[in-house]
Amino acid sequence: MTNNNVHNIEPLPFESYPNKGRVLLGQVRGDNCQHGYGLEFVQLTGQTKCAYCGIDLAEVCENWLNMALDYVIPFSTCQSWKVPVEWQEDYSNRVLSCTTCNTFGNRYGPKSLSHPSTLEEF
Repeated sequence: MTNNNVHNIEPLPFESYPNKGRVLLGQVRGDNCQHGYGLEFVQLTGQTKCAYCGIDLAEVCENWLNMALDYVIPFSTCQSWKVPVEWQEDYSNRVLSCTTCNTFGNRYGPKSLSHPSTLEEF
């Protein structure tokens, strides 16, 4: 018996980041996601869709106003692992999300409890 259901699997958002997010991309700075650090993130990574639900945040103004950046490795985990601040606050440790999905928690969290000792492991 064969399964004729083919699932369209979306690539991870990091695939479009410069060097696939395996290098530091710059510190997240600014005070407003919609025209500050969020706009810079979109320009830097080419991402316009929520990493979780896929809504296009650049499609209409209402979506853009609901844009947020979510940590890949949560801030609290970075703190407990003593990850350098430059790593935790870098664009490579963020994904674009809508505020609704961002409220429900980070789905790109660490799979193990071992902490990284190099940027490549991070």
